[in-house]
Amino acid sequence: MPDRYGDPEPVVDFESRRSARDAIAKAAEADEQRKRLAESRTVHAPLDTHQADAARQHRHAVTERAETHRNALRIANCGLCDDDGYNAARRVCDHVDHAPVYKRGMAAVREAMGWDA
Repeated sequence: MPDRYGDPEPVVDFESRRSARDAIAKAAEADEQRKRLAESRTVHAPLDTHQADAARQHRHAVTERAETHRNALRIANCGLCDDDGYNAARRVCDHVDHAPVYKRGMAAVREAMGWDA
């Protein structure tokens, strides 16, 4: 006679029943995932060598153009460097004003060394 949970014979070990249900659920979940992946592979067929090369070259060209444009905008918006992107020391500008950091550092050095400011 089935018990109140529908099992044909009563199970005293509820932990094993739970783990069996979890195992069945995980197996069903894995089957669904395999089905979704198979469908995805059929929809998104792999590219041949020429298509992959063309896509890679296009991606590289777009990335280079975008980086060149971003760099031009950084130089135009920076008040620390000239139109070529070089700062007063004729080094490539990183577009960050480091003067406050330098001042704090030198103040700490002067204080540690006992020098007059």
